[in-house]
Amino acid sequence: MNKNTKLIVTIIAFALVLLVAVFGYKALSRNNSPADVAKDDVNSKASDQAAEPDDSEEEKLVAPDFIVYDIDGKEVKLSDQRGKPVVVNFWASWCGPCRSELGDFDEAAAEYGDDVVFMMVNLTDGSRDTVEGVKDFVEKEGYSFPLYFDTEYSASKAYGVRSIPSTVFVDAEGNFVAGYTGAMSKSTLEEYIDAMIGSGN
Repeated sequence: MNKNTKLIVTIIAFALVLLVAVFGYKALSRNNSPADVAKDDVNSKASDQAAEPDDSEEEKLVAPDFIVYDIDGKEVKLSDQRGKPVVVNFWASWCGPCRSELGDFDEAAAEYGDDVVFMMVNLTDGSRDTVEGVKDFVEKEGYSFPLYFDTEYSASKAYGVRSIPSTVFVDAEGNFVAGYTGAMSKSTLEEYIDAMIGSGN
């Protein structure tokens, strides 16, 4: 095989590799939206920090614990809520998608409040969101959901929250059930809650 033939073969092989890479990337991009990737991050973070599963038929992952503060400045832990399913929503007042779903979470908290604990966790960074500023915002909007402040980033770090809104579902025994990143419609939120309640948790 002379030099020209070798060069042509090399160029063709290189072109084929490029084509495979381009089409492979496009296929992966179609199948994995940013919301999916972020959703997987929440799920995998919980899995990484979860305790060893027990010997029960279904493998369960203990939800990573965290500390936040209520409107009176009292320390509250996720683990304090055991006995009822818990919905933890991570949000900020400056976040448009967060604001779009707050009304639905407020209604769900009023509807399911006897059976499900809602923890609306504000990512309180001290600049864009302050404790007093968020209290004023919630009061002005007329929301009555249980409000908590993640001033020390304990909750957001526990679940690797990099995109908001993000929501975590925890069963009555304190096991991680599911994570969802992005604004949820009320019907989607209700589906997650009904599935948690219906599963006997």
